[in-house]
Amino acid sequence: MPLGGVEVLEGEAPFDLILANINRNVLLEDMYAYAALLPTGSPILFSGFYQEDLALIEEEANKHQLVFQSHLTKNNWVSAVFTKVA
Repeated sequence: MPLGGVEVLEGEAPFDLILANINRNVLLEDMYAYAALLPTGSPILFSGFYQEDLALIEEEANKHQLVFQSHLTKNNWVSAVFTKVA
């Protein structure tokens, strides 16, 4: 299981699940790479951003065939689950 930034994922096989606990700007910048490594039907969990950023995360995710499923918020911090669609 690789740990680190998106650069450590280069050349890796698709993942059944991706957990990305990073700030909003990094999630937005690297969303394309996460989506490329996720097979259709698989989930990705994004966290490490604020409630007010959820709409931005969802907008970018939709550009990469990642569909919002649900989210939890605690003390204004969000974790959100998306699923890769074809």
